[in-house]
Amino acid sequence: MQLLKQNRDYLIKYATDESERNVVLATANLKMAEMTKEAGEKLIEVVGKWYFYLGLSGKSNPDDIIMLCRFLKDTFPELTVNEIELAIDMKMKGHFTEVDFYGNLTPLYASQIINAYKEYRHEKLKFVFEKKQRNTVYETPKMSMEENHKLLVDAIQHEWRRFNSTGIVDDLFSFIYDFAVRTGRISEDATKSEAAQAYAMKRIQADSVSEASTIGDIKRSYTANREVAEMRYRRNFAVIELFKKINNIEDFISKITFEEA
Repeated sequence: MQLLKQNRDYLIKYATDESERNVVLATANLKMAEMTKEAGEKLIEVVGKWYFYLGLSGKSNPDDIIMLCRFLKDTFPELTVNEIELAIDMKMKGHFTEVDFYGNLTPLYASQIINAYKEYRHEKLKFVFEKKQRNTVYETPKMSMEENHKLLVDAIQHEWRRFNSTGIVDDLFSFIYDFAVRTGRISEDATKSEAAQAYAMKRIQADSVSEASTIGDIKRSYTANREVAEMRYRRNFAVIELFKKINNIEDFISKITFEEA
């Protein structure tokens, strides 16, 4: 793993845009041919989310997910689980338009997506290695205060809309929570209340799947790390409580300075 990290850190210097960096980062892990228990658990989670994104979660069962995981592992052993996740994410964002979806997440459809990603991957890595061979190092651009501010505002607006339509938030990487705590808009104690614990337990229970799934010798529940999940939901609860106090989201956002973001 240390060698993989060193190779990643070396190659990332030659990735000049986000698409190249995403591929380099995704490849910097164990291949599925060398899959560990942890990687297998993540693959199950990634494929489970794929069913959800396609609106098929109610039509699938754990056996369907495990069978597709086995198919991906056996068919694409040279890829990493992170690359499978990247390919799915790219398709959901409008890439690989040549692959049509006909209502079922079949091995054929999955392989068409992954093969399209492999072609994309080949082109991106080719550019990275060509720049490496020329020994031309490009500094990875840092985000400006304006870019950081826009990223934060977009995240708040997105989760505000989700909160108003569903009553929940999904604060990815605790981005909004960390900002709110850092700027005094949320107290860290907000995650320690009984209400926060009750909310977290309710969400974890809803996420749980009673029957464990198996891929090779991998066994897991769909709440793979209860402690991490509980903290995530406690922080989501704190963001929900913050949103409940906001009457005008545009007014709230207008008061966020570039320095705070």
